[in-house]
Amino acid sequence: MAKWLRRLRLSKMTARPFHPKKDEAAQEAFKANFKAIVEAKLPDAVIQNGTPLEVWFQDEARVGQQGTLSRLWAPIGSRPAMA
Repeated sequence: MAKWLRRLRLSKMTARPFHPKKDEAAQEAFKANFKAIVEAKLPDAVIQNGTPLEVWFQDEARVGQQGTLSRLWAPIGSRPAMA
């Protein structure tokens, strides 16, 4: 069966995760207002000093998570979303 699927240019791939409550509009609003949000939280001395600032993110939701690794047949070169 795998040889037949390969002839159809399909490959067994790992799907990329997809969150069911993902909100595109909320993500774009956050990106648009990110600078204002950060400046509101920083002390005035840091903003006025002009010191370069590094912003690091951590994904707390994934700490301790044990998800499943699902694989599916998909066209070669694609990256299907996991539903």
